[in-house]
Amino acid sequence: MPKFVYKAKEGPERIVEGIMEAETREQVVDRLQGMGYFPISVAEESVLKGEGSFLFPEGRIKRSELAVFTRQLSDLLDSGITLLRALNLIEEQTENLVLRGIISTLAREIKEGKRFSDSLLKFPQNFSRLYVALVKAGEVGGMLDEVLLGLADYLEKEEELRARVRSALAYPLLMAGVGVATIFILMSFVIPRLAGIFKDMGQNLPVPTLLLIKLGDFLQNFWWLVLAFFSFIFFVFRRRAQTAEGSLFFDRIKLNFPLFGGLIKKSEIARFCRTLSTLLRNGVPMLGALDTVIPVINNSVIRKEIERMHNEVRDGLSLSQTITKSPYFPPLVSNMIAVGEEGGVLENSLMKVAESFEREVERIVKVITSLIEPALILVMGSVVGFIVISMLLPIFQLNLVSW
Repeated sequence: MPKFVYKAKEGPERIVEGIMEAETREQVVDRLQGMGYFPISVAEESVLKGEGSFLFPEGRIKRSELAVFTRQLSDLLDSGITLLRALNLIEEQTENLVLRGIISTLAREIKEGKRFSDSLLKFPQNFSRLYVALVKAGEVGGMLDEVLLGLADYLEKEEELRARVRSALAYPLLMAGVGVATIFILMSFVIPRLAGIFKDMGQNLPVPTLLLIKLGDFLQNFWWLVLAFFSFIFFVFRRRAQTAEGSLFFDRIKLNFPLFGGLIKKSEIARFCRTLSTLLRNGVPMLGALDTVIPVINNSVIRKEIERMHNEVRDGLSLSQTITKSPYFPPLVSNMIAVGEEGGVLENSLMKVAESFEREVERIVKVITSLIEPALILVMGSVVGFIVISMLLPIFQLNLVSW
């Protein structure tokens, strides 16, 4: 019976480690949970000994690392190297311990005669249904190297789009953080000192100054209450968003936001079209492709629309006909898809739609960031200006009285 090395938490702080015999890794997880432990990592002892280090194959790896792994594997297969040898070569060059452990497990299963796509199913955190479906199609069609090359391009394109969005929002977020920190310092340290000076002077303070002093006293004495309130609100909203009804409710609200709603909608349409095009281009049937696309979509409202499309295509409608019924897909999408269906080049039409909407996403991100920056400056400047003026008003009042 195989032995598994495990690492688990007992209570909030204590970590326990050990070795347990079981048929599968899932049995070890179930036993640990039955003992009141929270499993952190479970790995087969034979794999760990072979590596000479403690690896956790169930960990997550970055999308960029997955793209590099996929491209390396494609290049090695294209040069005529067998899949097992290619995995062993990549494993030797990989520095990330989690990825190295995953590759080691995949190579061992390939050596035992299992299919590559079946082995990938053991790591759902890192290899999505899209990834597994494309690899399976490549195995069946005898073009695994070509499929992996297209998959690497797809992963890199997705990561590039995310990186652009993150970089565009980095500066506004930095400004917001600096502004909040400035206001916190003024309210926590500067205002209490000035308030003490004003009280010693014994003069009647202006209303804005009184309001600011009261707010500063409240935050100084009941900051924990404010923190608890916002934590409670965050917890309630998060729990609500985790339910099916709550997720639909919040995602529908997101789609109706000015600018942000359009950004989310166009981003999801681009992801839908690019993913579907990639699947169809690699020989995956339409129904199977739509079924694979569903979990790729983040917004639950649009995901539900794609589930409806899947059911209607199964009942005999064309993709363009079922997309026409959706209020979230503009006429351009259904028209382009209809042209592609008539000409027998549906995957090309889908890719053109994806590229068009990706350019739209970049344009909207630029518009949003160009609006966020002055809006943040205006809001933060108004708040800081109110604080400064409220503190200066008693001084001006004192000078007027003296004069």
